[in-house]
Amino acid sequence: MHTDETKTKFIELRSRRVPYERISEQLGVSKPTLIQWARELAPVIQDLQAAHREAVKEKLLGNFHDWLERQVAHFNRLDQEFGRRELKYSATESVFRMMVTARHALDKYLNEPDPPAYQQAPETPQTPSAMEPSKIPSQDQPLT
Repeated sequence: MHTDETKTKFIELRSRRVPYERISEQLGVSKPTLIQWARELAPVIQDLQAAHREAVKEKLLGNFHDWLERQVAHFNRLDQEFGRRELKYSATESVFRMMVTARHALDKYLNEPDPPAYQQAPETPQTPSAMEPSKIPSQDQPLT
């Protein structure tokens, strides 16, 4: 019979995807027993793996609040740039498209009743020439 401490150590190691062979050597437990534990404890191991992934994601990318602050700051920079542009230049259209994309990203999270904890920022917007004409809003259409 193995101790709870041994099983806990197994859960920690397996959640970090350590191979059975190495866990067996480290804990002194046979590989068939480890495989049986993995089946029995699969939900616990998966939850711990998810927690590890979330911790790494937050360390690398920041939390949702940080992401939202970056999105608002990005939108504000685009808005300021758009305000400085003269409308006769075609490059203004590109800035406007970026503003629309940034606004959509913000609206998505601000208008959802229960937004996800965190998602990566949306991809870089396409240039207006690469967008389908039906997807380019006219001046009369709202930014929704």
